Amino acid sequence: MELQLPDKSNQALSVEDILEKQVERTREKLPFSLTVNVLAELMGFSHRKVYQLIADGKIPGARKIMGDWRVPRDVFLSWWYGGDQDDVN
Repeated sequence: MELQLPDKSNQALSVEDILEKQVERTREKLPFSLTVNVLAELMGFSHRKVYQLIADGKIPGARKIMGDWRVPRDVFLSWWYGGDQDDVN
């Protein structure tokens, strides 16, 4: 599938290209390690829901560090934008 963007370059971008650019923009804005607060905001879920997903093992890479849950940014972004989160709702 190709999308035609309304710009002067007249260059067609694939969905994969657009997704890659979105991931990179998001990546640049986030810390290396994501807290439950950041995850809740990114996912649009309550803190309770994020804690439940972590407890159920549905968010990959989640580790408890000094009493706080953390998820590596790149692991989360690969999972979130990779489309393998069908069972989180």
